[in-house]
Amino acid sequence: MLFITPILFSGGSGHKATLTFQGGLINTHGADAFEQAPCILSIADYNLNKTVNIYPNPVQNNLTINTPTNFTKLELYTITGKKVLEQDFTTQLNTTNLSKEVYLLKLYTKNGRIAIKKIVKQ
Repeated sequence: MLFITPILFSGGSGHKATLTFQGGLINTHGADAFEQAPCILSIADYNLNKTVNIYPNPVQNNLTINTPTNFTKLELYTITGKKVLEQDFTTQLNTTNLSKEVYLLKLYTKNGRIAIKKIVKQ
């Protein structure tokens, strides 16, 4: 659980609020400090990331994803956040048509866990 206590100033008087983070949901405590809408976050699971091996990296044509985890979906993003690919999970990813740059590969399990790997396209 992550606790954040920001100090916000409004009209010359300070307001304190606490954010608590648990399981991808942010809860707010201090009604006048934040909007009360919850925010869902996408956070990679560190232990899940360790189960994923990708090669070759840098890649020219085909990327191999080796993992014992049952992923269901993959997404590929440019380093600036533009989604360039979304598909069902596969252990072979054709990168021939991608431009030469750095990408983030997001792998999803059916229960919402996420692994993220950096890929360099040559």
